[in-house]
Amino acid sequence: MRPYAMTALRYLTRRFYHIENAFFLPHMASNMDNDLHGSDSKKDKRIAVLFPGSYRSVDSLYDEIKERFPNGIANRLAMQTLERLLSCPWETLEVAFETCLGDNGIEMSDELIADFLNHAKILDHFIRMYYRCRVLSVIAQAEIPLTILSEGWSGFPPAQSANVRVLPAVGYARVFQYMEEAEIVLNVMPWFKAGSHERIFNALLYDACPLSDKSTWLTNHFEENQEYAFYSLEQLERLPVQVYSLLNQEDLRRTIIQNGKKKVINNYTSRQNAQRIVNFLEQI
Repeated sequence: MRPYAMTALRYLTRRFYHIENAFFLPHMASNMDNDLHGSDSKKDKRIAVLFPGSYRSVDSLYDEIKERFPNGIANRLAMQTLERLLSCPWETLEVAFETCLGDNGIEMSDELIADFLNHAKILDHFIRMYYRCRVLSVIAQAEIPLTILSEGWSGFPPAQSANVRVLPAVGYARVFQYMEEAEIVLNVMPWFKAGSHERIFNALLYDACPLSDKSTWLTNHFEENQEYAFYSLEQLERLPVQVYSLLNQEDLRRTIIQNGKKKVINNYTSRQNAQRIVNFLEQI
């Protein structure tokens, strides 16, 4: 991941929304079981790679973007921001938008920027679906056994491949049963680029190896190939090799799961997050 000027949550909330008391909580693990401290290597791992996430056609999202920003300068800025996100996946929506403002010689108040970004959430949704599609296409085309668990994938062309199985969406808690059966749980981060995702923490909690693109928070708090595995959106041609490597190295997967699971249990469950909130409230 290329370096970029990461904007802290506190800076963003103060600058755009004038919220002084702000702090960050990582997505917490959802401990649905009272006995998760041991790694259960006896689980039947019937799934090689699991992706538990939905999909919406980027074509329909693109049409919605054009409807949301039908003409004029707003349309030009929205389309340029989208193009920049497609070519610079390491950037956040606000960084890409402000770069496009500068390229067009436009000055905009923080209030107007915040208003635009609020209406531009559809751009974030588009870029997430675009890269979900690309990531899963690369894996499917490499003939790696892939299980997709959620809705919206019926129109996804690689879903017709013999090595791809698409299962209907299930309730949130039932996803964990599939994670327990998976060797690898695949993740594509949202575009805030500085946080975590419960899919990573829950994969570890339920004895699967998470494989995700990077965020600054994750690289600062988790050690690569010791507590979870990374891939790069800029080098997706390498992703199949990384997946095969993880699938073929049981000791590496076990090391990642054991170390990462211990960190999650000790730091990132609902109990720890609730305590952080209490501690914060006691200080203000």
